[in-house]
Amino acid sequence: MAPAFQLLLFFYGLALPLNWAWQLADRPVPPGWMLVLATDLLTAATALVGVVLVRRGYLRRAVRLFICALLGSSVMTWHTLGAHALLIDQTPLLLLLVMAGLVLGRRALWSTWFGILLVVAVGMHTDYHLGHDSQWTANAMRNGPSLVLAWLIIAFILDRTASALRDSLLRERRHSAALRGEIDQREMLQQHLLHAQKLEIAGRLSSGIAHDFNNLLAVIRGFCDERNRVAGSPQQREAALVDALEGIETAARRGDYICRALLRLSRHDSAHAERFGVRAALLELQPMLGQLFIRRSQLKIGDVDGDAHLFMDRNQFDLIMLNLVANARDALGPLSRGQVVIEVMQDKGSVQLTVTDDGHGMDALTRQRMFEPFFSTKPRDQGTGLGLPVVSDVVHANGGRIEVHSTCQVGTQIRLLFPAG
Repeated sequence: MAPAFQLLLFFYGLALPLNWAWQLADRPVPPGWMLVLATDLLTAATALVGVVLVRRGYLRRAVRLFICALLGSSVMTWHTLGAHALLIDQTPLLLLLVMAGLVLGRRALWSTWFGILLVVAVGMHTDYHLGHDSQWTANAMRNGPSLVLAWLIIAFILDRTASALRDSLLRERRHSAALRGEIDQREMLQQHLLHAQKLEIAGRLSSGIAHDFNNLLAVIRGFCDERNRVAGSPQQREAALVDALEGIETAARRGDYICRALLRLSRHDSAHAERFGVRAALLELQPMLGQLFIRRSQLKIGDVDGDAHLFMDRNQFDLIMLNLVANARDALGPLSRGQVVIEVMQDKGSVQLTVTDDGHGMDALTRQRMFEPFFSTKPRDQGTGLGLPVVSDVVHANGGRIEVHSTCQVGTQIRLLFPAG
């Protein structure tokens, strides 16, 4: 409302002096009107001061000052001229009601209404005691009560309208405050959610790293245990030690690959694909995979097509085999004499890599959830449920698919089908 009232006060501050200038252009100030001129000019000056106050943000103070000035001016004017001369123009009095009701509130509205009654009473008192024109005075006395009633109705309408507007504004402010509180709460909940997601991601990442490194550490421990199992001449022990060190080096390379994979993940780099022969890759991996078993004879490289080639990241292939063989070993159990057999064949443009064990097998529910992250049938301190999901992700990322055949107490066969390289 500030711009509208600022314009109104500015108009009132200019209109009164201009009106007097036009009235006095061709005639002097009428007798007894000098006080009216002074009070009008004072009211105009107050209106211009109110414009300055509104521009500085003091709207209520400006309106309150203008109402007081206009009421005081009206009292002086009606006391001088009487009611019969001023009841014709009711604009200033209605303006007082509107400004008080819309800006200052209910108390100011009704205080202004009683102030207007005082102004009218002063004017009628002047008419009655000074004996002004009887006809005009009679008209003023007759119209005065109806005008007072009209002002009462206007004041009541303004009261209800302003109250409704203030209640609506209050509800809107409460709603805005509640909305701001809800937004703040949602932002806080979002921050908590982001923090929880970060913790979950960190937990999943650390679990995956722990799973893969645990397999590598098992290989390294197996090679280290060679010193207790190798017997014979110093030359034989030296040869076994060299083989063990080569196996440890291979395991270390797998660990280096895991670290580089994490770095690629943070930089969104792609894997380094290459064409390689599956038979040569398995023969190179065999010593490391054999260290996962108490008896190396439990791991057997079966029929492997020498023409089978794959085009993928070689380290991903090693990671697949390490996870599949480690799971197959766990299916055998520590005291089992069963075997894990790896076979490879190429047929019609695809390479089929099969890992078969004669362990405890899986039921239907386990087969359904075996590739679900963090699902594991192993004890909590022995499995993370990430090995097979990693295998599934890598196989599908390289355009392959997985087939699983398993029977409880009979064994499991996992077949990977890749496009031939």
